[in-house]
Amino acid sequence: MVSAIERDTRAPKCEHAEGLDGVLPCNGTLVRLWVSLVHQDS
Repeated sequence: MVSAIERDTRAPKCEHAEGLDGVLPCNGTLVRLWVSLVHQDS
């Protein structure tokens, strides 16, 4: 699934960003970026 997101054949969901934020030392950065990108299209 990660490779599909990397290849842009599948859009990431908020749950993906939350999960990656949980395993990587991002302190919520990925979720904030995801929210920003989703609202950018609106």
